[in-house]
Amino acid sequence: MDNSEGNLTSSKWAKMTKVSADRALPDITDLVNKGVLSKKDSVIEVPIMS
Repeated sequence: MDNSEGNLTSSKWAKMTKVSADRALPDITDLVNKGVLSKKDSVIEVPIMS
């Protein structure tokens, strides 16, 4: 990611997955609800794979 490593915004998600900005937030919300992503203090945290 860029200089906010580990944090995800809907605009970043839209760009990475090539979906519309309107689609990005529901996608992220679904992934948080499924436990794939975590949310802490209004920041979506992406697990960093090494």
